[in-house]
Amino acid sequence: MGAVAFRQSARERGAIYDKMEPRHCRAAHIDHAAAGLRRFRQAGNYFARQIGAGASSNRSSETESIEAMDRLIAWLPEHIRPGEATAVVQGIPHGQLIFHPERAEDLAVLDWELSTLGHPARRFSYHA
Repeated sequence: MGAVAFRQSARERGAIYDKMEPRHCRAAHIDHAAAGLRRFRQAGNYFARQIGAGASSNRSSETESIEAMDRLIAWLPEHIRPGEATAVVQGIPHGQLIFHPERAEDLAVLDWELSTLGHPARRFSYHA
């Protein structure tokens, strides 16, 4: 989102956040195969890959076992939603937009090198 939002009122920040989702939703509707992105990144099994990578990262950096994390790592693979949709998703979608300095108008999306082919439902994890 950038530094602009921090100078804005809560109402103005709300307008900025309202603009973020449509931009990313439009990207998720790109026909990646028609756009020549079929081999852009590995497609399919997105959540399984992300959960596996996250678990591996956690295990390699942990200094002590945390029971709640161990339960979560065991629980997540068992509860992946069935079905697979593939869309262009921004790697780190929060904070990767340039906004007009005076109004809630998004001008560009940055850091597309962090994008991938993934499940469009991934976006909801960034609303917390």
